[in-house]
Parts: sequence; structure tokens; C-alpha cells
Amino acid sequence: MYVLPMAGFMELIKHEVMKDQGYQQGQLDHTIFFKQSNDRRMTILIVYVDDIILTRDNTGEVERLKKVLATEFEVKDLGQMRYFLGIEVARSRKGISISQRKYVLDLLTETCMLGCKPRNIPIKARKGTESDGKPWIERDISD
Repeated sequence: MYVLPMAGFMELIKHEVMKDQGYQQGQLDHTIFFKQSNDRRMTILIVYVDDIILTRDNTGEVERLKKVLATEFEVKDLGQMRYFLGIEVARSRKGISISQRKYVLDLLTETCMLGCKPRNIPIKARKGTESDGKPWIERDISD
């Protein structure tokens, strides 16, 4: 979904549209809004400048929210997400895959390194958890 300029993140907050619709704002990332229904279905809205990603396991809530946003702002529904901030998104019956192939190719082209040869890096690839079993993404800096 695309919100025309002047109606991005700051406008959503200023108008308190999301709060009025029962959404909570993320504490660590203020550009994320989420709502959990009584049946534990989740709807998540992510705002980046004037672009919005709306995802859910509650289709009815998404359609309702789209209508509310359209009454408050000039919006354009771009359908299923295919590309966002350098990330390509592809859906299949097996699930969702994401890739930054286009972004990397554009970067290599821009820096005249498209024909360069890949090299190994001298560090270990990071696994999903630390030795204590805690996911590294959730670790506090002080840990």
C-alpha cells in the first residue's frame, strides 16, 4: 500500500488513526503498529516514509483497516508485496522467500564491480542462537 506524500509515518501518529483503531505502537520500533484480536489473530502494519506494509492472519481486519486509511489519507493499494527497500519477496505454495539479488546486482553495477570474483570471508557465519540457546537477535547489548 502506498500513502501519498505528506501522509506517511508522522501523519499516522499525528492523527492517531492507528491508536483509534485499537493498534499498539511498537516500543522498540515506532514505525510498527500491531493489533491482536480476541481469537489471537494478528495484524501488523509497518510504515517507511510513505510506504506501508500491511500483513495479517486476519483478512477481514486488513480490509477494514484499508477502508479506514482510505478515508483519512489518499492511498493506493499496490497488491501483494514484490519488492520493498531492496528486498525481493516471492510467494509459493512452499512459503515466502526473500532475496536481495537485485539490490546486490545494482550495487555491483554502480561500483563497477559486476565482473568481480567472489571471495571467502575470514569470519564464521553466525548461527541463529548463541551457545546459551538464546536467539542472537533478541540479545541485549549488555549481555
